[in-house]
Amino acid sequence: MMSLFLYPNFVQAKQMWSESDTKLWVSSAMQIAKEVDAGRYVEARQILDELAKHFSHSNFAEKELSVQAIQALSTSIIDLEGRLNRITPNPNELNFYAKRLLMTFDAVGHPYQPMWKSYYPILKRQVDKMISDIKQGKDIREERNILHNHYVILRPALVVTKTPTTVQKVDSLFLFLERDSNKDHQLIALNQLRKLWYPLFYGSEQDVLAVTNPDGKVPVSTFLSVISVIIIGILTFVSWRKRMQSIVS
Repeated sequence: MMSLFLYPNFVQAKQMWSESDTKLWVSSAMQIAKEVDAGRYVEARQILDELAKHFSHSNFAEKELSVQAIQALSTSIIDLEGRLNRITPNPNELNFYAKRLLMTFDAVGHPYQPMWKSYYPILKRQVDKMISDIKQGKDIREERNILHNHYVILRPALVVTKTPTTVQKVDSLFLFLERDSNKDHQLIALNQLRKLWYPLFYGSEQDVLAVTNPDGKVPVSTFLSVISVIIIGILTFVSWRKRMQSIVS
């Protein structure tokens, strides 16, 4: 009888501990971004070390994070750590990866109003410009690189908040843009991206599916791109595991 009485309190306590962990993650990531922006790399490295230790000892089951989400969070720490440890740090690169770290951890701490959603107008304007340029016969390689960099910052946060299927669909469009130089094909991919942004940022998984696959059929190009993404993901995970093992040893 006593156990039944205590059980709700125990569950509530576990939830409070989990929320406390998440708040610490976000506050640490924010402080790291501030220190990096101010050029205080030693201080940023110290806070990142503490975040890494706390993160590695957290109970992920309580936070209901997927394997992909845990990997995205871990990779954001490792990527910034590697660049902070360089003999000659690159300020622009450090700011890029510190911002990505913050956006990824913020996606866990603020699921209803995450920072990554602020990228909606940025991505929309970029794709609109690319569509306009390609219709005028302009070279869009530089614009494509800018769009890709925006997505690289955003992607880990999407992995945390969206299903693997949704992320793979976006990945496939970016891979298609990079690998197919045919302007007509690129225009089709860009138009699909333009339709995809709003449901991706503000809609449901079903809304994304309706845009990317309205007839319920899987295009061959998309299927091949998804297979490529899966292979790249496996290779990335293996590399990450080797890195972690070398750190532990």
